[in-house]
Amino acid sequence: MLGDAFLRGWYSTHDYNSKMMGFAPHATSTKRAPVKGTVPKEMMDGGMDVVLIVVLSIIIVTVITLSIVFITLALNGSLGKGKDDMMVFIIKE
Repeated sequence: MLGDAFLRGWYSTHDYNSKMMGFAPHATSTKRAPVKGTVPKEMMDGGMDVVLIVVLSIIIVTVITLSIVFITLALNGSLGKGKDDMMVFIIKE
């Protein structure tokens, strides 16, 4: 979850057995050392908020991807090209 922009300038360690992560700035880093925090006693429950975010993200990515495909096809002049160079729509009731 933590990307390159967040981790830049840090050494990071991962203890999978204890489910903990550690950070320390490297020698040429301009970041100051992190301060010790508290370990949560229980896991956060995202509940339906997490499901909603995932579903909306999938929908947004799908719409963007389809838009890019259709724009690319339209710019290449291949949108609607098919048998006998005509577009066919099938409508089912």
